[in-house]
Order: sequence, then C-alpha cells, then structure tokens
Amino acid sequence: MFVAPANILLAYGPPLALLAAFRRAAILGESNPRIVTHGFFAGIPAILPAVAALAAAVFLTTHLPGSHLPGSSHPAGVTRLLWRSFGLSAGIEELSKLAALALVVRVHRSNLTARVIVLAGAAAGAGFAFVENSLYLIDMPRVLGLRLITAGLLHVAAAAISGYGIALVAYRYGGMLPWVVCAILLHGAYNLLIDLGGLAALWAPLVPVLAALIAWSRYNRAVQFRLPGRRTRAYPDS
Repeated sequence: MFVAPANILLAYGPPLALLAAFRRAAILGESNPRIVTHGFFAGIPAILPAVAALAAAVFLTTHLPGSHLPGSSHPAGVTRLLWRSFGLSAGIEELSKLAALALVVRVHRSNLTARVIVLAGAAAGAGFAFVENSLYLIDMPRVLGLRLITAGLLHVAAAAISGYGIALVAYRYGGMLPWVVCAILLHGAYNLLIDLGGLAALWAPLVPVLAALIAWSRYNRAVQFRLPGRRTRAYPDS
C-alpha cells in the first residue's frame, strides 16, 4: 500500500527534531547529550508492552458482555471503559516508558544531572511516539498531523513528568510515585475523552497542553536539585 511522503515526514520528522532539540538543551545545560539519545532509543522498544495491552483491550472489548457499549451508564461498562483508558492503555504505556528511562538512568548513574533525566524522559516519549506513528502512516496527513500535537505531545510530556519523579529519587528530594501517577492520570484522561467521543473529545487536546506545561515547569524546577554541598549517589560532586 502506498504511503504518502508527507505522512513519512510527519511521522518521523518531529520526533527526530525533538531529539535534536533535547540534545541541544542537554549541551547548553552542560549535561551529556548521549543520555538523551539513549533515552530516545530506550523509548522505542517500550511500545511492545503497549501493543500487548492494546491486544488485550481489543479482546476485552470484543468478547466480554456489554463491553461494546463504552458510553453505557451500566456500571460494568463504565468500569471496563475506565480500565481500558487508565489501565490497559495509559498505565501500561507510562510504566513501560518509565522502565526504559530507569534503565538509562541506571547505566549513566555516575554522569547525571537532574535536568538531563527529565530531558531523557521526554526523549523516551519521543522515541515511543516515533514507533507509534508508524501505525498511522496510511491515514490522511491531517490525521497524522493532529496526532503530533495531541497524542505525540502527550507521550513526550508524560514521560518527562515521570523523569522528574526519577530525578527526585536520584537526588533524594522525594518520591517518584506522585509524578508517575500524574503522568498516568493525564494520559488516561486523554484516552477517556477520546473514547467518549462527541463533545467530550473536543476537550481532549487540552490534556496534552496541560501535560506539557507541567513538564516544562518540572524541567525548570530540576535545576535547583544541584545545590552546593548536596552529595548524592547520582551526582556525587554536587
């Protein structure tokens, strides 16, 4: 089947451009840009558990009684809808990206700054989107373009938020759980609004924007983790 050149450009150009931008930000922040690159490549195989989750969601939707009515007010139908949006989709995807990012942080644990952890998280989200966009190559360019500023942006921002949680743990400023939960809830809210359709779906694009604003604020907050005299395993010379 023929794939329009515009679709290939839309699918793979923006994630690669984001990778270049994140690497540049790491360099300007006097961090190792390779950590960002490794985050991007780690995010690529992170889609595999998500594909398995999607297959499970399709199975549940197809075979369980009443699951074909996602908008139904029936309690069982609502439960399945919430589970599909927040668990089988958002939960699996965000935890998969989190695991990929944790591996990168582990490998580079002696050469980290808090900001580069957040950047590597964002890059992992871009790597995830890089592969996921392949599923939409045969769609119209406007559909793929819309995904770039909605689902694609959400993947990047949510992974960056989780990255902030990892940075908190690495620098002993707090726990990561609230931020991982935040990423899952934002992702799940977006999925839920899309699944509900109608007027609810019109609100869905606001979720990635909110996620991006949170990620940006956390990225700027991370610079304060390198305080004079604060010694940690992640950054022993700080």
